[in-house]
Amino acid sequence: MRCLTAVLICFGGLTVAPGIWGFQDPCQDEGKRAVDELVERWRWESFWNGGTSGCQDRPRAKATVDVFWNADLIGMCSLDLGSCTAYERNGARLGQLAMAAGRLSATDLRQATEGFFRRLNEPQVVHESNKREPDTEGRFERGGTAVSIPTPGSEVVIQRNAGGFQSCVLTGRSFPPLGLPQPVGSKITPKNLGAFERWLEGRLHPGPAGTKSEYAIPYYAPSDPMVYVLIRVNGKTESVIFVLPGLGGTDWQIGGHFDAKESPTQVQRLEPLILSAKMTSVFR
Repeated sequence: MRCLTAVLICFGGLTVAPGIWGFQDPCQDEGKRAVDELVERWRWESFWNGGTSGCQDRPRAKATVDVFWNADLIGMCSLDLGSCTAYERNGARLGQLAMAAGRLSATDLRQATEGFFRRLNEPQVVHESNKREPDTEGRFERGGTAVSIPTPGSEVVIQRNAGGFQSCVLTGRSFPPLGLPQPVGSKITPKNLGAFERWLEGRLHPGPAGTKSEYAIPYYAPSDPMVYVLIRVNGKTESVIFVLPGLGGTDWQIGGHFDAKESPTQVQRLEPLILSAKMTSVFR
């Protein structure tokens, strides 16, 4: 489906001026929802990483964007913002970055988007830093298919589902500075917080007798691709873990951690951010 702002145009169908028979443009509605998802993801990236991998690297008051989505990917291109970006879609949430392209050379928005589609559709060779087999990694299980290649053993080829996109051009879209993610700025407590706290209590355990562990949880949204948790023992920061939610929003797994001794830079960067957005703590 291909729909423009001023006139609804669907290839293979009729051209209908908006407003006739009270017709509502579903392309516009879906496109706006997709852009809102991307912008909220960029707010989280900006909060945790100090920058984004998407179009919001160069925010401006207004921009024209070509937003696109299918079952596995969601993204947008914009000549005004000077880049294209796409993320994996894991059920109702956005997963890891699939691809980003900056400094667009095209002068036509549709050409820029179609060129980005071609790049998304090309197999990508990813160098893995560990020796685990790609089929047990689970990293690309929804946004693409991981396939081993014979040599060298540390490389995998990623083939993404970059076909069957729906797209929509939105003109005059507002792109102000990102600001805080909505759950942090508005202090919104997620409905699954109780389940998350119980899961933490069952997963994380106190140290030897006489020690007191605290698991500080920042504000998060159930749709977030991961949640950082600060771990303190006897009031001293021990590590930061990142937790990956399941598709149902009621189950999680520990994706990894940053140790205060082995990864001091990461811990020093994340600790003040977690404390600034602290929602609650679990004590053991």
